[in-house]
Amino acid sequence: MSNQGWTVLIFILLVIVIAVAFVIYKLAAGRADRRREYQNQQKNILVQNGIDVKKQMLGSGKGEYFSGNLREYDTNYINGPRYSTWKISFQDMDTGRIFQYRFSRQMTIGRMPPTEKEEVCLVLEGDGKVSKRHCMIYEGEGTLCLADQNSKNHTYVNGKKADSPVFLHTGDVIKAGETRLKVEFGR
Repeated sequence: MSNQGWTVLIFILLVIVIAVAFVIYKLAAGRADRRREYQNQQKNILVQNGIDVKKQMLGSGKGEYFSGNLREYDTNYINGPRYSTWKISFQDMDTGRIFQYRFSRQMTIGRMPPTEKEEVCLVLEGDGKVSKRHCMIYEGEGTLCLADQNSKNHTYVNGKKADSPVFLHTGDVIKAGETRLKVEFGR
């Protein structure tokens, strides 16, 4: 074989060795990425606009443990807690009409029908003092909480103004606008 033939053969073998080394590297790196991804599945990671607030770094898998407000704009949980499905009923104290719903995470009470983002909304059409999005009921610490959504006429629970989130109990009376609703719930 000539020197040119040996040079071509060595070049081909070198290319094959580099290709095999690259494949082995990619397989090992993929396994490490999957291992890191699995470890992150055990954490409640908060991603806000794709930025790790603590480190100010981009990335959908980066974030810090949730310590703020779940309702913040553009805030998402990755591998967060599982939410229960709740069965809730409201009895209008004036008309006796009963509204029943099933939801998880949250529901709203207001004048407007639910949007794509909202799972469930109790629509109170006949009450002009109810805001479009009057108040929200959501799961918190294993029970349901109510939070006013900056409504013009405020939300009351058992006659007390709900200035901050309030834990709900079966039998509580919620007043939104002029509508009084007796609430009962369970899982």
